Amino acid sequence: MILGAGYLGAALAELALQEGHDVTLADNWYATERQQLEPLHADGARIEAVDIRQRHDIDRVLAGPPDRVYLTAAQASRPLSERDPDYTEQTNLTGARRVAEAVSATGGLPLV
Repeated sequence: MILGAGYLGAALAELALQEGHDVTLADNWYATERQQLEPLHADGARIEAVDIRQRHDIDRVLAGPPDRVYLTAAQASRPLSERDPDYTEQTNLTGARRVAEAVSATGGLPLV
């Protein structure tokens, strides 16, 4: 499970797929466009809409549960952070906490 399908998440998904792992790549599509991931989807990645600011979204994709969770979701754009500081805070702080809490509630999946 890779939460965050931007540059880092997509690169991690590509490497994992090349190594033969099952990959679920999730994003809220705020700064990344879903169609950018079509090559990864064609290679076997499952693509999900997940907003890490929403605990029910996280719980839904962890229900499997996956073997491991990679958290690469973050709002990293300076112009966007200036334009929408609340979104940045909710994603980078609250979202990361919600992911950690949800992972802990599953019994402690490895979280990277």
